[in-house]
Amino acid sequence: MSDVLKNNNIELGKQTGKLSQRIADLKRRKDRCVCRYCGSKLSLRKMTYAAYDETKIDIFCDSCNRLEQGVEPEIYIIAEYYVDEMGYDYYPELEPSERKRRMNIAVVCDILAWGYRSIGILDKDGFKIELDFKEELISRSLAINDKVLNLVSKEG
Repeated sequence: MSDVLKNNNIELGKQTGKLSQRIADLKRRKDRCVCRYCGSKLSLRKMTYAAYDETKIDIFCDSCNRLEQGVEPEIYIIAEYYVDEMGYDYYPELEPSERKRRMNIAVVCDILAWGYRSIGILDKDGFKIELDFKEELISRSLAINDKVLNLVSKEG
């Protein structure tokens, strides 16, 4: 269990003697996913105090200091590449900043996760199929706009 919870004397399952299904699901997601904004590992944190220790526990990113639902690491890597290398900008009205970059990555993570769920390969427990994901191959893709393609075609 999370050291943060133990250090704050939070005993999950204290009332029932075992972890609730919700807490067990949160723990699995925390262990599997990363933050959609920064890609960091996640933790469980008690957000407010209530009569039952489990009621206000949620997934949290300590790096961003925010509540976070998390995303599969493969999705984060693809989204980060898409924003950084392809120049995707969902917020053109905002000035360039690290915060804007992270917001763009989170949007792309949401879009990708939605797409994967829609075609049935992602659910609340992660990917339903084994992925042959090779991070080193992501940067090998090449984007050529029409102008460059026409120039290359004319030269050849």
